[in-house]
Amino acid sequence: MPTNAPRASFLAAVLLCAARAGASEFDFLPKEPGAAVAVVEKANAATQHGLSSKAAAVYNASLQRFVDALLSQKVFKPLRGARAAGYFRADDSRGPAGEPVPGFGFLRYYPFHKDRKSGKTVSWQHTNDEVSVRFNNPYGDLPVFTNTGKVKAFFAPEPTGVLGGYPTFKTDQDNEIIVLSRGGKLPWLAFTQEDYIRYWIEHWEKQAAESPMDPLAPEIVKAHKAALARMSPEERKLQARHGGQSDDFREPTLSRPDSKEGRLLVKADPAWFDQKLPRESVQLATLRFWYFDAIDLKKPGPAEDGRVSALRAYDTLHQSDWKAIAESLLGPAE
Repeated sequence: MPTNAPRASFLAAVLLCAARAGASEFDFLPKEPGAAVAVVEKANAATQHGLSSKAAAVYNASLQRFVDALLSQKVFKPLRGARAAGYFRADDSRGPAGEPVPGFGFLRYYPFHKDRKSGKTVSWQHTNDEVSVRFNNPYGDLPVFTNTGKVKAFFAPEPTGVLGGYPTFKTDQDNEIIVLSRGGKLPWLAFTQEDYIRYWIEHWEKQAAESPMDPLAPEIVKAHKAALARMSPEERKLQARHGGQSDDFREPTLSRPDSKEGRLLVKADPAWFDQKLPRESVQLATLRFWYFDAIDLKKPGPAEDGRVSALRAYDTLHQSDWKAIAESLLGPAE
């Protein structure tokens, strides 16, 4: 089932308010110099993904080059107002058969403040301002529409531009994303209107089979099949926009493709990777910049209480040489 976005947004707002209330008790130090440290954990490449010791070394070396290139950027020379720490490694479980080895990691920004009792500079631990990275994963950290069973679909981020030759996006929460791939190719395709309706037909058919006394499920299945039958071949291929409203609850919850209502959906491109390359090759990295304190993307600045951890995550995206970082991981641009 799709995620409950309103509830998730409400919980996020509650956590944000609680964090802000706690943070107001601290004297933050936005100019204090800090270090950035990230480690590459090497065991998983061999133990979880069956790579030979030589292939695992190649994979881990790619992650290490990425870390070195990232931490060499000017925002970390030195990092101001925070320290950063994280790790990167191959995933804890195998990905789809035949695909490159997936990996993940993060770099989190811990803002400095002065301890009111000791007068010492310490870092505030209750932060979620970070950059999360997914390697060889076509979905990256895209918001989930459905990720159960055979169907996997995600909410498409909004394109915002290009940095170093690589596309950037923002999510509905104003987090930002950059996709590093060979040739700059995006790893996802449109989740079509036909995909969308067939997904719901399968869902409601299962509901009808599991709950024979449910009088609504068969009616919803019938209405969805009729809606699909009315569509032309061209309409079926259009990208689905979830969130439409209808006077008839049995109808698909699709917005008009040309409207701004609802949210566009994507699915993985089966051809996102080069099959000629070995499994240990890193062919894709998706970085999502999580700003726990909302940032005005048109005029970014410190939080109201002086914290700059979210701002430093923003600076990492907007002040770094992504061409150099991508080449360290993927090799020279094609």
